[in-house]
Amino acid sequence: MSPWGVGLVTFVCVASGALVGILIRRIVPESHVGGDSRDAIKVVTTLIATLSAIVLGMLIAAASESFSRFDQTIRDTAVNVILLDRTLADFGPATAGERRYIKTMYQARLQELFPPPGAQRPPPDVRYEDSSLRQFIARIRALPVTNDEQAALRGRASTLLDVLAAGRWTGFVALANPVPRGLVVVLITWLVAMFVAFGLITPPNATAYGAVLIGAAAVSIAIFVMLELTSPLDGLIRISPDAMQQAYLALGQ
Repeated sequence: MSPWGVGLVTFVCVASGALVGILIRRIVPESHVGGDSRDAIKVVTTLIATLSAIVLGMLIAAASESFSRFDQTIRDTAVNVILLDRTLADFGPATAGERRYIKTMYQARLQELFPPPGAQRPPPDVRYEDSSLRQFIARIRALPVTNDEQAALRGRASTLLDVLAAGRWTGFVALANPVPRGLVVVLITWLVAMFVAFGLITPPNATAYGAVLIGAAAVSIAIFVMLELTSPLDGLIRISPDAMQQAYLALGQ
């Protein structure tokens, strides 16, 4: 289910929980929701709220870290690709074909991660890309050198390619969802229980009901944002392609 769908389902479930609590308040005797009973409900509600806040904070932190790591990988890769292109340019005209290959492959990678509007993103063929990168690394390491400067440039290009290969796998791993779905279900269950308790102690007036709905919307939006961060290439919150686009324009210059 998409983050929008999960957020909507969360809001419906949490708001329904509050409604159930309100209905129960009207049915049971006042002694069950007032006095010592009210204090007990508040204690349990505080406990559930604390647990929910801790778990929600941990999940948002994990999703945010994954999002930031992938974004940083994209930026680091853009810088290293430019450095690789400049290194090969300094090597000499013999690397013109390799520089064209880098630009072609980087353009394909840019279109894979950030396809045009309406286009479907193709599934990544990691094994093929890894094989192609290995072959290209072998080509760079086999470049003939005529002096110490070219030997140093070839070594630097080889090092940059190793860094790019590591960045490729780092980005692939970073796309894995860091949020356990089962934990999200548990969190939503706790929130529903908490809002049932809210409904039990909510005064019967429009202002109180509105406050409960605002709270339900707030926790639903928090879960939506958390799930959006787990998909850095899709949805409302996504990584900007500017770094890759700027790097592509700089290649071959």
